[in-house]
Amino acid sequence: MAAICDTAMADQGLNEPEIREYQVRTAIIFQLTKYIEWPAPEPQTLAICFLGDEGFKATEDWLISRRSKKYTLKMYFFSANQPKIDICNVVYVGTARKDRIYQLIEKLANKPVLTIS
Repeated sequence: MAAICDTAMADQGLNEPEIREYQVRTAIIFQLTKYIEWPAPEPQTLAICFLGDEGFKATEDWLISRRSKKYTLKMYFFSANQPKIDICNVVYVGTARKDRIYQLIEKLANKPVLTIS
């Protein structure tokens, strides 16, 4: 993963420690999806959504080339003002958007969505 992502992340102006941090975070999110049991009807594709953190875009190719159990993975990126979280199975809330975490949790009440922040 490191070789694939380093160039793309460097193009985004990220330094070496930041690059590694996004790679590790992406790998952790991927691993977490393996331990979740989704309620029926189970999705065929897991939509992993990122709210307000563009740094993950450079790890997209790596993540969507993987399978989590029987699920294919897809990534979506939303601005804090226009989150379309209805399509999400997993929502990662970047540090810049933690001020909206309570609103997000209210929107997701009673929905089968894993939130990560």
